Amino acid sequence: MSNSIKKDFTIVVGLIITLPLPFIGFMLWVYSELLSGLWFYLFLPLMLMTCFFTYLVSIIGLSIFYYKLQEPLKEGVFSTDSKEMKSWIASQLVLNIIAFFRNLRIPPPAIRRLYCNTFRTRFGNILVHAGFVEHSLVDVGDNVVIGNNSEIWGHMIKGDEIIIKKVRIGNNVTIGAKSLVMPGVEIGNGTIVGACSLVPKNKKLEPNSLYLGIPVRKVKDL
Repeated sequence: MSNSIKKDFTIVVGLIITLPLPFIGFMLWVYSELLSGLWFYLFLPLMLMTCFFTYLVSIIGLSIFYYKLQEPLKEGVFSTDSKEMKSWIASQLVLNIIAFFRNLRIPPPAIRRLYCNTFRTRFGNILVHAGFVEHSLVDVGDNVVIGNNSEIWGHMIKGDEIIIKKVRIGNNVTIGAKSLVMPGVEIGNGTIVGACSLVPKNKKLEPNSLYLGIPVRKVKDL
């Protein structure tokens, strides 16, 4: 990644973090003007929580706005100095900030809608225990289970190149714990990927099949 991209990204992150602060300060000033004495201290915890969530929502909104200003994410192999790299970095910024809301236990359906609306991806009715899912580059069907500490990646960096390719997971798929799914993978409906498996990039898994191993191989039909 070039120094110019790093510099631009650092500036953007700094702006996203600091721009909401004047408004938060204004909210606190209005609160202090409206309430005093016992009432001030009685409602102070509620006010601080309101400021905190207002700040988080502002950061998410600004990061999504920044992402929308970039070129849409494209699949392919690109230089780490390209505009596609910049778009991918912007997507990671949004992913990491939204992930903070998941840690605050925001209802998963709301999170899924936010991901889908932002990245134009599909996320069906799923149960996720994964360590990492690159939501900006993953289409997931219904009734999908992704096991504990599994990782699903839509990108790979090799030297001065970045590979960006969407992962497509069908309906009724189970991915076992501690598995790794690489960019460009397609998993057919009703397929099971066993625990501790590696699905290499661009691998296509047949529907209604059991796959195991590093790398995965088909064991049997289901």
